[in-house]
Amino acid sequence: MTTTFCLQLILATVTDNGNSTSPKILSENNIKFLFEIQKKVDAICANYSGSMVSLQDICMKPLDKNCATQSVLQVYPKGRVCGSKMDPKNFDDYGGVEHLNYCFEHYSSTEQCMSAFKAPLDPSTVLGGFSGNDYSRASVFVVTYPVNNVVDKEGNGTRKALVPPC
Repeated sequence: MTTTFCLQLILATVTDNGNSTSPKILSENNIKFLFEIQKKVDAICANYSGSMVSLQDICMKPLDKNCATQSVLQVYPKGRVCGSKMDPKNFDDYGGVEHLNYCFEHYSSTEQCMSAFKAPLDPSTVLGGFSGNDYSRASVFVVTYPVNNVVDKEGNGTRKALVPPC
């Protein structure tokens, strides 16, 4: 039996100087900061029964080797590896924030805007704090990491994913 659950990372901007609305999160600095956070999340590991386990080991991979991570960073390809995404080096090469805005408008019809696992990346699943379809006004990044685990006979199959970081 397979159990799937999701870990979520939610980052939000905060109001300043008494403003009633939160500032936009879609800025070059915020996206580069999200890349830094993603690098740290990718580096988290745990010791499970003598072997080191990382997110790459436990993430849901619906089509081959790429995790089904839901993040705005998915639209920045990683090198020349087909389907590999989330490379900060390609942020500027792909047009920075403008590329994100393009992908938000064409998320289901443009291959370069598909996720690493070749699914459309609906902006309403990776952003929050906006009205209607005005994604440029978003004030929240939502990063979702679907995690897979096979439940063993003792019923503690999720233990592998819940071991504290090393």
